[in-house]
Amino acid sequence: PSRGLGDVYKRQEHDIVFVPFMGVGSTGAAALKSNRKFIGVEIEDIYYNAAKKRLSSSEVIGDVRQ
Repeated sequence: PSRGLGDVYKRQEHDIVFVPFMGVGSTGAAALKSNRKFIGVEIEDIYYNAAKKRLSSSEVIGDVRQ
């Protein structure tokens, strides 16, 4: 996992994690897997599409919206 994901696990369950530079969605996936919601922002299409694919996988339960 990426550096900084430890901060996600320190938060209370059901908290909302804001990710201003989502990249490929590592922090968002960690948030969803640990029963937290997240708001992710990514302006680069290549990273947005990679994150959308990752977050839509069967490993992560959540709703991916554009």
